Amino acid sequence: MTNAFVLDPELGRISDLIAELPVSELRLMKDGRFLWVMLIPQIPDVAEWHELSSIEMATHAEEIRVVSKALELAGDAEVINVGMFGHGVRQLHVHMAARHSTDSLWPQIAFMTGPPEPRNEVEAERVRQSVASCLQQAALELESTLLASSKDGRS
Repeated sequence: MTNAFVLDPELGRISDLIAELPVSELRLMKDGRFLWVMLIPQIPDVAEWHELSSIEMATHAEEIRVVSKALELAGDAEVINVGMFGHGVRQLHVHMAARHSTDSLWPQIAFMTGPPEPRNEVEAERVRQSVASCLQQAALELESTLLASSKDGRS
């Protein structure tokens, strides 16, 4: 085991940081077709869900709940897709996408389907800011204390 969390280079290449939550990094995928994020627990050497401690798992589940609500708010989503796939990158990460019946892949899965359509940097920053601000609203609406201990200075 290593002593420090290191983001897998592939996950860093395909996403940009939005915020650091109590357990995870929240990252925006570089695919403009969807409002699509990843939650990556900042825990060294964890590739599988069952490798989290029960406390880490409970906190991570709360992060998923709050981020789901934030995506619903930021993306005016009909549904939120949540998925974990560990075969491409051996670092635990959870994909989450805000979906609409009018999006280009509906009703197919959004994760890793077709070539990504990059956002320009102005749009990417607007989306990151929107999701970050919706995190606060989501935590309040869900009566969550999750962001009280976040590391991104927004609490």
